[in-house]
Amino acid sequence: MDKIHVVAYLSIQDGKREQFKALAAEAVAVVRAQDSGTETYDWYFNADETECVVRETYASSEAVLEHISHVGPLLEKLVGIAEIRLELFGRPSEELAKVGEAFGQVIYTPFIAL
Repeated sequence: MDKIHVVAYLSIQDGKREQFKALAAEAVAVVRAQDSGTETYDWYFNADETECVVRETYASSEAVLEHISHVGPLLEKLVGIAEIRLELFGRPSEELAKVGEAFGQVIYTPFIAL
């Protein structure tokens, strides 16, 4: 099971919604143009658009690291206006696990899968 799934929860600061939306749109454009191993990268808002959930699937740990190299500057801006919590599902490489530590990610390893 090489695939890595990530769920990012973002709580947007008051008054920062439009800036958040612009950064999110820019991130999606970068991913479409540059990422080679990103399989899903879907953004969802709650009803009042104060919280966003991003569901991501990558072919491998290396694909996640490639993604981070492309969107890193945008991610820095996003965490400046939104509190982030990350959950990672799979068996990340040591390098990827260390990168995620900066965001306090929780890693869930496979138990039973279809």
